[in-house]
Amino acid sequence: MERWDKARFIQKKLTDQGFETYITGGAVRDLYLGRKASDIDLSTEAGPNQVIKAFERTKPIGIEFGTILVILEGEGFEVTTFRGTTITEDLACRDFTINAMALSNDWQLIDPFNGRQDLAKGLIQTVASAEGTLLDDPIRMIRSLRFALQFGFRESEDLIACIQRHADKIRRAAVERITGEFNKISMVTWTKEKSEYFIDHPALLPFIELFSHNRINTEIRSVGFPEKELNEIIWWVFAVYEEHDPGRVRQRLRTFKLSNKTVETAVSVCRMTDLFRKNGSWCAMDLYQAGETVLRYACLLLGYLMDEPPDTDRQITKYRELPITDKSELAVTGKDLIRLVPEIPKREYSYWLKELTALVVDRQIENDEAILITYVKEQIQNES
Repeated sequence: MERWDKARFIQKKLTDQGFETYITGGAVRDLYLGRKASDIDLSTEAGPNQVIKAFERTKPIGIEFGTILVILEGEGFEVTTFRGTTITEDLACRDFTINAMALSNDWQLIDPFNGRQDLAKGLIQTVASAEGTLLDDPIRMIRSLRFALQFGFRESEDLIACIQRHADKIRRAAVERITGEFNKISMVTWTKEKSEYFIDHPALLPFIELFSHNRINTEIRSVGFPEKELNEIIWWVFAVYEEHDPGRVRQRLRTFKLSNKTVETAVSVCRMTDLFRKNGSWCAMDLYQAGETVLRYACLLLGYLMDEPPDTDRQITKYRELPITDKSELAVTGKDLIRLVPEIPKREYSYWLKELTALVVDRQIENDEAILITYVKEQIQNES
């Protein structure tokens, strides 16, 4: 079954057992926007235990909040008991009108707060008062921004004014939730207009450490982000770059509890950026140590920091033309050193592999096992 068919199956089964059940929230919004829904959630009159009894495979992922994950053919669907006693009362608890719609079992739209009308207007506004909605869960201030960027909508004047008054409260939310919203924002299809809207949005006010570099901030306002399709790492690089201070970059990224891969890649990009700004070029070993991904990201960042940045294609070509681009390509391994140069102390294997790698990358010696081993033996002889 397709995803929507599975959701309809769950809905029909609970309805047939006497429990009003609706497809709700983002799935309904995305349906009317003509977008593919990432998740399809349901709201039901049934209690959690009744949902569990109705299906073979379930997980109580949020049973304290009335949510059960129903698993059909390996795919999970969140089924949540009504907040309140009716679907209207349940929808009244939602954040924004565009998320406060539901589809009945006979495919009738339940839209007590005119969410479909706001979709047509391209408008984001809260179901209840903006004040109460945002203070109840301050992360909604960033969610509002995210929806505006994702859909190309505008936020109501009342909503923006409320965010301006209460933006300082966003940091009360769990950092994981804040980072999750920023990561979703990073994946937006960017335009110059969206970039400017984002950089000036009041939801960013509590995050003075983000986009604090004056030139980057100005360039984003002026020309937008560097590519229409950003990824998480590039976005965070632009957000936290600090000249000549990779330690502070790492600290800022750790504050947002990002993955080790994101943190270390971003720090490497900032280091490569600083190297080019200091020296005006990269040497062969710089390119080798960076790798193609970091190199490409550094070129993107330099495009916002320098009047004459490096040509990305040229730098990538230089990298690809290196004698080796990975340590696995070196013609000699640690085992080769043990076998062919047994007089080397074990503690020095790492030194010699790094030495040979640097020489090969710099084209001072050919990447050939016999030549490399001979070089090592000669150096040891000269030192004795």
